[in-house]
Amino acid sequence: MLATLIIILSYLHFFYQDRVVQLEYFANGQWTLITQKQNITTDSIQKIIDHGVYVVIFFVKQPPLVIWSDQLAAADWKRVKVLAKLY
Repeated sequence: MLATLIIILSYLHFFYQDRVVQLEYFANGQWTLITQKQNITTDSIQKIIDHGVYVVIFFVKQPPLVIWSDQLAAADWKRVKVLAKLY
């Protein structure tokens, strides 16, 4: 019963968490992140780790961003993989 309660609370916590919906290059190494709630922040990328099926982008001030291969179109996924090789 306690495990079920923990699972439900965890689900609700992650479900209502603000998610990044758009990531675009701004200028001079700065990237713009736009969230579901239309919050716009700029940050620079610290490092990118490519794990094959997903890519983890580490920012200086923001929490890490995980992008799975099935979240993007094939052309966009190739661009993310090239970006990972550049960092």
